[in-house]
Amino acid sequence: MTANDLKQRMLRILGYNTVGTAPDAAVDDVTQAVNQAYQILWSNVPIGQRTHYTRRIDQLSLVAGTNSYQLAEDVQSVLPPVRLTRDDRTVLPASHKAEVINYGFVTGRTVSDAKNDRPQTYYTERVAQNQDDGTRIRLLLAPTPSSAETLDVEVEISAPEFSTSDFCSETPPGLRIPHDYAESLLFPIAAFLLAGRSSYFTQQEKIQTLQADYQRALASVGASDPLPTASKLSQTTGDN
Repeated sequence: MTANDLKQRMLRILGYNTVGTAPDAAVDDVTQAVNQAYQILWSNVPIGQRTHYTRRIDQLSLVAGTNSYQLAEDVQSVLPPVRLTRDDRTVLPASHKAEVINYGFVTGRTVSDAKNDRPQTYYTERVAQNQDDGTRIRLLLAPTPSSAETLDVEVEISAPEFSTSDFCSETPPGLRIPHDYAESLLFPIAAFLLAGRSSYFTQQEKIQTLQADYQRALASVGASDPLPTASKLSQTTGDN
């Protein structure tokens, strides 16, 4: 399932079966429901099942003489171990920033030792940003690499968030979820949320089916229902 497939299936729930006929407000409702569905999946999937959803391996290019690297915007945390790509050598996490800053002093290394330096330890530091997402993660390495190479970093990432414009473009971003999970988890959760949030949803006879699919999707990943009023949605939507 592509982002365009998901959008069209969601719009059909609102009764818009032809591309381009839905009002902007309905498309925005679809976008927000999809974003909320991602948040529910990311926050409720049990830790043991998160690899398919919340984790990614990034390859970080190291530059000789540089020991500080800012990670991608969607990175929430670094999951040890970090490994040097060339020989899969482990780079161990430091407990405190001082262990990285004072690495040479603590280990007794001299300037002459630096000719073939490869990182041995790292520290993850959260840095404030002047942006909506207030922090970014910076990786500090010690000793400072003396030559260019790459680092394999497994990270935990935040839930994707679409804007209406990029979700509805001709080439929207990928869904960042395996195909089978998009069909069996993302769509039923987003569809139920859409029915509850959109004033364009009028097919009340479908609400029980949508709710059952939603609850089945949550149960399949061992997640509890994060919406305290979900069981009452059929009554509340019927009152609108």
